[in-house]
Amino acid sequence: MSMFRRSFSNLRLSRADSIATTANPPPGYYESSQDQRIDEVDFDPQELRSSTPEDRQSHHTTSSETQSTEPAPPAPPPPPVVLTWAPDLPAEQTANPPNVHVDLPVTVTYTFSPIGSSSMVLVPPSTAINRDTRPLYHISWREDYWLAGNNITTIRRGGSENGQFVAEFNLKGDQKGASVRMGTYEEQWIGEVFKPRNGNHQKWRYNDHTPALYWDKRIHVKSCSLTANNGEIIARFAPPNYNVRNIGTQVSKLEVRPAGQDQVLCDHILVSALILERLRVLRDTNSR
Repeated sequence: MSMFRRSFSNLRLSRADSIATTANPPPGYYESSQDQRIDEVDFDPQELRSSTPEDRQSHHTTSSETQSTEPAPPAPPPPPVVLTWAPDLPAEQTANPPNVHVDLPVTVTYTFSPIGSSSMVLVPPSTAINRDTRPLYHISWREDYWLAGNNITTIRRGGSENGQFVAEFNLKGDQKGASVRMGTYEEQWIGEVFKPRNGNHQKWRYNDHTPALYWDKRIHVKSCSLTANNGEIIARFAPPNYNVRNIGTQVSKLEVRPAGQDQVLCDHILVSALILERLRVLRDTNSR
């Protein structure tokens, strides 16, 4: 009997062995029930072959001692990483509210990116030094009901039309009544705040409480400085150039240097650049 038990213990219990070597399975035993138990429980097949409760208890103790020396199963995999629009920022930057400019020690080139038939956003590059790639401005336009083809442009802070109001302008077909409004200031005539200077230059000064900007418009890429007569350039604006077969020139960009990254100053740079370009397009169209 002991010889038979030793011989039987050398057999491996599997689906194939159970079919080939078991002529009379015990009552209530089905392969399907055994498969289900294999999926649900990790156990030692020797338990099924214990003939008495004492043997079963004795083998359970031995099996537990043997299993205790085996390596622990691998740890479960970590949860998936979920990326969002705005990755976590360093602690020193989280104190700044969203979409508030943080002075950067390098020049940043922003891109005007369309998000609809009548709106676009100004976004930093994906390699922004502060890792914040959220839009700085939302720019939208709507047609003037009383003047077909004339658009009223609104600029807001952030990436949606619900952001803080920055400015709005209406060129009115480049007529004398063209107007602009900055923030909470009173509306002004564009002809009073954006004046030609020395032929190829344009001076922007909204009122006595806002910065003066000087735009050089001699070439396709316009440059902006805080002083006249070739002062230090703080920003450059490049409208799309559709006359060149180069994908890189088919989008409009605004380059802001460290001296121009103050929030209020950047507001005036953006608004004056948009007005400058829209006036150019209107005048080119009207001259044809």
